[in-house]
Amino acid sequence: MKKTEKIIFYTPGGESFGSRIKRLIELHFSKDIIMHVKTVKEFVSALKKVLSGRGVVIALCATKNELEELISLRDLLLRHQLILVLPDNEAETLSMGHSLRPRFTTFMEDDLMELSAVLCRMILKDFFRRNRP
Repeated sequence: MKKTEKIIFYTPGGESFGSRIKRLIELHFSKDIIMHVKTVKEFVSALKKVLSGRGVVIALCATKNELEELISLRDLLLRHQLILVLPDNEAETLSMGHSLRPRFTTFMEDDLMELSAVLCRMILKDFFRRNRP
């Protein structure tokens, strides 16, 4: 992978679930391309460092408040491929989440295998698209 290609993993809350996702990511990808951030300030900085389209963002929202905070960063997020983990599958939460235009949405109570498969496909598709002869 090129230096600018990163996986930005944002976990402002949901530490135990976040650590499960992080372990899953680390099973498939080198730690040097994973940027694990826990505060909004770190997240904004990471989003600005990684060039548009050169990374995948995984955002874990353990609460609706965290989701609302993420929505306030919508303009920055639209430049990146987003995998969104929502706290629940209520209609209001889904509507809020879809306003961020994620490539994939899952929920905290869901199995992580689908998230893992989607992340791998996204990274591989991006890699092959960038390295065409």
